[in-house]
Amino acid sequence: MRASSDDGHAGAEYVLTGPQSLSQFEQLSTIGHVIGRALTIQEISADEAQRELPATMPAFIAKMLLDA
Repeated sequence: MRASSDDGHAGAEYVLTGPQSLSQFEQLSTIGHVIGRALTIQEISADEAQRELPATMPAFIAKMLLDA
C-alpha cells in the first residue's frame, strides 16, 4: 500500500493481488483499514451506470461490464 501514500505514483495503475479472492466491499474495507479512513460503496442501478460510465470509458466497455 505504499503506492497509495508515497510520492511518484499519481496516475499510475496497479493490479492488486493476494492469496484470496475478495468482494468489492471486502477490498474497499481492507483499503480503508490500511489508510485509516472509512470508505463506503454507493450502489447505483444499471440504468444509472449506463448513463454515468461512458463519461469515464468507451460505451461498449461500459455495456460489457454491465452485462457481466
